[in-house]
Amino acid sequence: VALLEVLVKEINRHSVGANAGAAYTPQEVGVLEKAAAMVEEVQGLATPTTGVVRQTLNSMLTERIAEDARYQEDVAADANDPALSREIILDIFEEWYIMYNGPPDDGPI
Repeated sequence: VALLEVLVKEINRHSVGANAGAAYTPQEVGVLEKAAAMVEEVQGLATPTTGVVRQTLNSMLTERIAEDARYQEDVAADANDPALSREIILDIFEEWYIMYNGPPDDGPI
């Protein structure tokens, strides 16, 4: 920020006054013009555009915690569903059976 302030002051000194730019070489003038363009670009990036919602770290963390809680509730609800629990148990058993005995001949159990 301090560097930007120094650049802005130097750019203003260069562009204001009766003999603006008289004490600068053409290379220095080019550097100052590029610096002025960069300062304007940085200042433009610093101002939020309309319609963009900026989130604080706390709000992002709160949102993430709520999302994790919803996920845990969904997992708990799925674990209490007897049909889903039976399906999961059968899938695990089939994987175990195939691992130790080869594929079942009759298809899924």
